[in-house]
Amino acid sequence: MQARESGDRSARINGRSGSPAAPVNPARIQDRLVRYSSKPTLELSPGMPAHEALRKIHLALLSAILHNQEGVLKSQDPEFLHDFRVAVRRSRSALTQIRGVFPAADSEPIRIALASMTRVTGPARDLDVFLERLEVYESGFPKRIRRNLYPVKESARRRRREEQPVLARALNSDAWAEAVGPWETFLGAGTGLRTLPKKGHRPIGAVASKRIRKAYRRVTRRESLAGLEIEVLHRLRIDCKKLRYLLEFFRSLYPAREAASLIKSLKSLQGVLGDIHDLAVHQEMARRIWTDLRPRPDFSLGPDDLDRRLEQLQTDAQDATEGRFQRFRAQATPW
Repeated sequence: MQARESGDRSARINGRSGSPAAPVNPARIQDRLVRYSSKPTLELSPGMPAHEALRKIHLALLSAILHNQEGVLKSQDPEFLHDFRVAVRRSRSALTQIRGVFPAADSEPIRIALASMTRVTGPARDLDVFLERLEVYESGFPKRIRRNLYPVKESARRRRREEQPVLARALNSDAWAEAVGPWETFLGAGTGLRTLPKKGHRPIGAVASKRIRKAYRRVTRRESLAGLEIEVLHRLRIDCKKLRYLLEFFRSLYPAREAASLIKSLKSLQGVLGDIHDLAVHQEMARRIWTDLRPRPDFSLGPDDLDRRLEQLQTDAQDATEGRFQRFRAQATPW
């Protein structure tokens, strides 16, 4: 499956300071759908009040959420769902990792809605990734074995079609609209005239660096990853993701070369940890689909071969984690 281009075709938000940006109205989004960056480029300064910096970040992410929401509803391209989920996760991360910047009455409803949307959209995205990766997993198999995997592939496609109405109901629900609407209004109106927590007025440079240092220590507290169980590596993957989001939100606060090098190394580590997680999910998914097939084909050659290949790929990915972890730990930190 060919991934859509995201670089020059992705809209960008420049994040300049000045008057508050206008609220994003999904009804004004054009029907001509292109992918909208879930990783906007923002220029922040260390002395900027935390509430203003976080408002810029959330406005950019909300734009990505609403645009890609339209893509999920109107397009068959699975990358819209991917970008939608990334923007949702980033928004959740920005809310939960740097708390106390906005009034809870304004931020808590959208935090709950984002968490719910993450859960609802997970099964569809898992199936998208499984179907995409299955093309790679079965490459090199003889035609006979690939033919025997066809029922698994068709069952996964059917399940993915069944998830589309679930996505539509969630995205068109009153609960989602009632969370997004007030959040959009709050961000678009600006926060200067609101009563903010003290933390909201602190310089973002100090607020961000304190939180990044804590997240960095959580990732690097171990000396080695050798021999760790998959469940532990999964938790480390989540910690890496949280740290990466923070670094990407606030990279403009630090020297460009050091920030880029650290993020690149972290992405490499996160990538192999993500492979381990995906392979475990896909192995379980393939086994479950094969078990649930009714009537089940009278052969196992193909599914068994796939199972062994996924196990070997997991082993290969685990073998790669230690080197990438040590390279990341050796990187200079810019804060």
